[in-house]
Amino acid sequence: MAEVAQNTVPALRRWGVAGSFETEMIGLGAPYVRALAAFLQSQEETPGFVRLLRLAAVHVVLARHTEGLETLVPVGTSDDGLPAPIHILAVPDPLPRAYAVGTSRVETGVAAYRSLVDPAFDPAREVVLREGTPRQASAAFQARTSLRAYKADRVVADVELSEPGYLVVTDAFAEDWTAFVDRVAAPVLRANVAFRAVPVPAGRHTVEMRYRPRAIVAGLWISAVSAVVLGALLLRSRGAALEPRA
Repeated sequence: MAEVAQNTVPALRRWGVAGSFETEMIGLGAPYVRALAAFLQSQEETPGFVRLLRLAAVHVVLARHTEGLETLVPVGTSDDGLPAPIHILAVPDPLPRAYAVGTSRVETGVAAYRSLVDPAFDPAREVVLREGTPRQASAAFQARTSLRAYKADRVVADVELSEPGYLVVTDAFAEDWTAFVDRVAAPVLRANVAFRAVPVPAGRHTVEMRYRPRAIVAGLWISAVSAVVLGALLLRSRGAALEPRA
C-alpha cells in the first residue's frame, strides 16, 4: 500500500490509500503526532523534508507546487477541474512500513527532532527512542522483516536479527498498544517521536502488536458483570414466581 503525504488535498482513505502528515481537522490526535507533522512543514525546502518522508514510509507526495521539492521525483500531474494542478511526486527510497534496526538513541524534546534530520542519522539502521538504554549494533548487523498481518488494531511480523535490535512500525504510537514476541509480553516504545518500536532478541521471532483501548475493555467488563447480575436477578424473580403460595 502506498503512503501519501498531502498538504493540499483531503485524505484518500476512501480509495484505500493511507495518508501521512495529514492536517488534523478535529484536534483529537496525540500531541506528538501533530508536532511531528508541524516539524515536517518547518523542514519543507530543506534536506530534512525528504529525510522525514523516507523515515515515515511515505511513497508519494501530492502538492500544488514543485519549488523546494526538486529532490522528489515527478510522476505526473492532475488538474481535473481544480484551480491549480496537483503535482504527484515520488519519494526516493522510502522505508517500508515495518523494518528492523540494531542501533538506538535515547533522546527527548528538541534533541529528538534534530536527530531525525541529522545527516549522520540513518533511519534504516537506527531508531530514536523516548526512553530506555542506548544500544550500538555492530557493523555486521543484519535483519529481515516480513509483515504477516497488518490491520488497524493488529500487526504481525516475522523478524530475523543477527543480534538484538528493534522492530519499528511507522504507525502512530499510543499507550493502548501491547506487544508480544513469540507470545511473551514485550514493551511498545515510542520511536522516532511518534511511531512504535518493540525490542527483539537475536534470532528468528514472531512479533505481534495489538491495540485494545482500555476504555473499551473496561466497558466490556462492566457489560459482562451487568449481564451476570441481571441474569441472577431474573432467575431469582422467576424462582420466586414459581414458589407455591400458602
